[in-house]
Order: sequence, then structure tokens, then C-alpha cells
Amino acid sequence: MRPRPRAQVLGADGAEAWAAAGLQKTEHARCPGCGGNEAFYHEVQTRSADEPATLFLRCVACAHQWREAP
Repeated sequence: MRPRPRAQVLGADGAEAWAAAGLQKTEHARCPGCGGNEAFYHEVQTRSADEPATLFLRCVACAHQWREAP
């Protein structure tokens, strides 16, 4: 059984639900979808331990999701 994506569990909108999920909020990210600067984010170590973690972001304004891998 595979886990459902967060958007299916929490809904596509609702900043309160995303904040309640334990995600951090930043004002230093630029959304490629709408240009907004507020996003929820979480980090995941997707590669080996000696490489930096991948940052997954979700725009507060338009719910666009993207990732940033340094």
C-alpha cells in the first residue's frame, strides 16, 4: 500500500492544514508559478548522506509545488 500524496490528505488549499502538518513557512522563496514569496517547505535527504538535502516547497498563494536541489 502506497501513502497518499499530502494534497489528497490535506486538500489543495488551506494554509492552516499545511501548517498543522508540521511544515515550516518561509518568505524567502520565489514561486515559479505565480511569483509569490511565501511557501511551506520540508527537507528530505534524497541522495547519499554526504550531499545536501532536497528542499520541497509549496506556494501559499497558488498551491504550486516545486523542489530545489542545491
